[in-house]
Amino acid sequence: MATRHDIGLFDREAAFIDRPLIPLRRSFPDLKLVFEHITARTQARTQGVNMAYILQVDFSMDGPFGADMAQAFEGLARSINQEAGMRWKIWTEDAEAREAGGVYLFDTRENAQRYLDMHAQRLTQSGVRNIRGRIYAVNAALTAINHGPV
Repeated sequence: MATRHDIGLFDREAAFIDRPLIPLRRSFPDLKLVFEHITARTQARTQGVNMAYILQVDFSMDGPFGADMAQAFEGLARSINQEAGMRWKIWTEDAEAREAGGVYLFDTRENAQRYLDMHAQRLTQSGVRNIRGRIYAVNAALTAINHGPV
């Protein structure tokens, strides 16, 4: 990126982040970046670039579980990859308690909510009951310390 003389010397760091970097991060959310000598104010502004939201869903279900569940829901699992903003999903199950669900990572709260609304409706139409869904913002700084996949 060429130096822009219409941007003041002390504003160039922020301009770089706002113009080419934020769109680049949105296009490649898994891209890892290291900034040397970034100001605290600018670093705080970039935290939203990496923002992620966990969607936790669980519900009562009579089955299938285990390998039967994997076979029965393979098509559904593949289709979830096409959902807007969905980065990954971990499938959960407890056959003894007759419960199943998942933990998802989404890029925005809006995409997580949109998916939760659609999924809850789909589950209800399939006869699933006791559907619970919660959305949480990810604290990226603490998650990185514990090697979380965000």
